[in-house]
Amino acid sequence: MSALFSLVAVYALVCALHKQIKKYTSVCYLGSACVSAAVVCVVWSGATEGNFGVRVLLHPLTSASFSTAIFTFVMCASVLKNGLLKQRVMGLRAELSITAAILTLGHNIAHGRDYLVRLCGSPGDLSTGFLVAGAVSMVLVLLMSILAVTSFKVVRRRMGAKTWKRVQRLAYLFYGLTYVHLSFILLPTALRGYIPSVISYVLYTVIFATYALLRVRKALGKRKGACALCSAAVAVSFVAFVLGASHMVRHTRRAHTERTTRAKARKCSPAEMKDGVYEASAQGHNGKLSLRVTISQGRIEAVTVVGHSDDDPYASWAVEGVSAAIVGAQSTDVDVVSEATSTSEAIIRAVEKILQQPQP
Repeated sequence: MSALFSLVAVYALVCALHKQIKKYTSVCYLGSACVSAAVVCVVWSGATEGNFGVRVLLHPLTSASFSTAIFTFVMCASVLKNGLLKQRVMGLRAELSITAAILTLGHNIAHGRDYLVRLCGSPGDLSTGFLVAGAVSMVLVLLMSILAVTSFKVVRRRMGAKTWKRVQRLAYLFYGLTYVHLSFILLPTALRGYIPSVISYVLYTVIFATYALLRVRKALGKRKGACALCSAAVAVSFVAFVLGASHMVRHTRRAHTERTTRAKARKCSPAEMKDGVYEASAQGHNGKLSLRVTISQGRIEAVTVVGHSDDDPYASWAVEGVSAAIVGAQSTDVDVVSEATSTSEAIIRAVEKILQQPQP
């Protein structure tokens, strides 16, 4: 949902403040740097943990949805039809690109520390998708830095027009890898039925696919046959995507129903367990989740998550909520936290492993 909100917010800001952004670029860059620094401080201090209002308010910034929305407008400006929006964005492409890069760096620094700690400490606990997303992110930071630095007028003048244009062609690679990165981040949770991820992934796919097709069509120029073929490809691709998106939504609903049915059918009881502390692990969204279950007098006294690799902003809700629910119900037949389905299910699976252990 933050993707949709960010796109609307950026559109409103560009339409309302395009003159001010052009006139006060230094203030815009300084403000973006301050916002990035604030995001880093908030994430590192853990201020968003347990605070729903702060978490929701800052999510477009901490998740880089807002800066991605800015890059999206910069990307699409060149293929838009002549109009007011195209004029305003094209006149601000350099300023918007630099602003988005500064905001994105805040996101990278805020979450990059935890990624590097996990990568250096226990890379085997991280999922393949998470590792690929991290590797792609590093390449994106390098490309973004090059494109942002060369967007400054003083650098552009010294480079010369031909050299500058060659460097700016890296933007196409940057846009493509951005979609790859978004896919690895959003698709796993979208396929598990998390509706905000479904909406964001569908939205990004429509935007990036449309841009790619229009970009190709523009490159083909005025060749009527090629343009007609490209238009047909756009139509076919759109229909195919609508069908694919519909299938994905049906799949997520069916998966959710199956999970609910399996949860109701499970009969895991601690009554026959010996007293003690048991450990188990299960696969979460980004990697392995480990926990301990304390059994005393046939009851679950505590469920303690000792380590997990999920960096979803709502993962802590699952760690706290699902663990407490299992203790309260004395069973794994509990509801998952919809915002953190993968983490919730990992906790439930790990506890089930313990409760299903054969007793001597």
